[in-house]
Amino acid sequence: MGPHPTGLDYRAPEIFEGYLSAHSDQFSLAVTYCELRGGRLPFPPITDLAACRSLRRPPPDLDMLTERERPIILRGLNAVPQDRWSSCKAMMSALTKAIG
Repeated sequence: MGPHPTGLDYRAPEIFEGYLSAHSDQFSLAVTYCELRGGRLPFPPITDLAACRSLRRPPPDLDMLTERERPIILRGLNAVPQDRWSSCKAMMSALTKAIG
């Protein structure tokens, strides 16, 4: 069993660059969704606080989700805030429709 997630694991990439966006919470929601649905994070846990400033996450592993959920959550986890959903509500609405 690997390290336990910390609050850092749920933070959007822009936070490590020193700013918030209107879509930062959506990234955190997408990470939380993965953990609740599949019991793990979509990225390896952050273990080095000093490395956070230059953090570049690998592509997310979304194998814990169904094929229908993956593109929705992938968009919510986009490293570019403006390329995420317009809102958390829009992302969750798409998920609700995808999983019926």
